[in-house]
Amino acid sequence: MKINFFRAELTSIINNLSAYLGKMEIQLDEMQIKEKEEIKKYLDTIDDDEERYAEHQLAEEAFSYNYEIMFPRSLRYSYIILLFLNLESILSKFCSAVREKNNTDLTANLLKGDIVDRSKVYLKRIIKIDGIDDNKWINIEDLSKVRNCIVHTAGRIDLSNNKDRLKQIASQNIGLSIGDSDLNEGYIVLNSEYCKTMTKQVRELVDELFDKAGYGPIFSK
Repeated sequence: MKINFFRAELTSIINNLSAYLGKMEIQLDEMQIKEKEEIKKYLDTIDDDEERYAEHQLAEEAFSYNYEIMFPRSLRYSYIILLFLNLESILSKFCSAVREKNNTDLTANLLKGDIVDRSKVYLKRIIKIDGIDDNKWINIEDLSKVRNCIVHTAGRIDLSNNKDRLKQIASQNIGLSIGDSDLNEGYIVLNSEYCKTMTKQVRELVDELFDKAGYGPIFSK
């Protein structure tokens, strides 16, 4: 049994990220259950009805904000940043590898645009890797726009340079929406399915790049 270590290394990065996301989502659910129990125990220690009612209201407001907005936003925003950061690394390593494989002096870094634009042009026009589904690149370009909005405007769509496209993405029912409550109005709202979907789309692009570049499967006889 032969192992394609290069493909295995880059693919494992995505698999590990997927596993990390799953564990963190479970942790978020478990934290929510545990904190509910702690709030109840605390309220049971208060004898005065008016004081208990007031503390209950404060605890409910804080709990709702943390577990409906702040904690999910923090987890999923940071995950999208991490996913894209690793995708950038994967694309950079892949372009370097195919440059050596094809014995060309031109590197992807000499081209204009961000890492996704450079890689797309470099692999298609310089390395001549054909047959990559354009929709796979579009999905990654959209991921880049979401990541940029998170990083540069803290998730505020109205301040983003790509607000029109982000609004289109929000209408596609893929787990990304625009907040409309008092506490998250105008912010990108991500659910766990969006993060899972984008991880799957990154994996599909990377797999297709390896296939079209002739690297073969991870395991072979």
